[in-house]
Amino acid sequence: MQRKSEALGLAVPDTFTKYGYVMAPADPSWQTGLPSIPEGDDVWLIPGCTIIAKVPFLKYAGIRALQAVGVSSRELLNNTCCMYPLPLRSFTDAERDTYKQRMGTAAGGRPLVTMCAGCCNELAVSHVVAPHITTYLAQHLDAIRALPRLRLKVALEPGCSAERFAADFEAVVRATGAEPIGNKFGCCGKTVERIGAEMMHERQADCASADVIVVGCPMCFRMYDACPGGKPVLHLAELVALAAGDHETQRFHHILLGGV
Repeated sequence: MQRKSEALGLAVPDTFTKYGYVMAPADPSWQTGLPSIPEGDDVWLIPGCTIIAKVPFLKYAGIRALQAVGVSSRELLNNTCCMYPLPLRSFTDAERDTYKQRMGTAAGGRPLVTMCAGCCNELAVSHVVAPHITTYLAQHLDAIRALPRLRLKVALEPGCSAERFAADFEAVVRATGAEPIGNKFGCCGKTVERIGAEMMHERQADCASADVIVVGCPMCFRMYDACPGGKPVLHLAELVALAAGDHETQRFHHILLGGV
């Protein structure tokens, strides 16, 4: 990736210099009308660039899901990009480590939780422990089982970076009462030219018998929610929030889940 960055002559984006992310944060007006959630200091949440910029309501879902299992949280102040994206490879490894380790230090000994498995994996490269919300929620299965049960048939698509958390992902889903249909995991296709659309077509066909597709990746969420005629999609945090009776983030979806 570093060689590719050099070959393409990629520069550090102005948005990173200004905001700390490779994309500009979404307008804060998206929060208008959402109920407030009491924040607390049990854990720090790192949303990641895609959520911050493109699907900011998933941050609300993450805080709400954690609250549903008795864990208070708030976004880590001054968190930055995990330093994985290609344009940031123009930094040296040591410089990239500095940004990541700064977030670990800022946690002050409190647990960090990420909502993007790519962030989780990249932070681990620099010895910053920040488990994906999947593995964190899997430590609270009894609390999830105590929530009102969901009666949904679901397709599981944790996402490429989160496949190693697949067992925890399924355990959390089953704890909500939702029933997995047994589909095979696959890539959403992201934005790969000439390939992405075909891959999404395959995923939708494999998930056809489900009421909703549950994902663990913000990028996957964006791709599924933008698929014309596709199945509704929920991030895992939204599924747990829904089990707790909170469907507030549904208003921001392009494809709505019926009966919610």
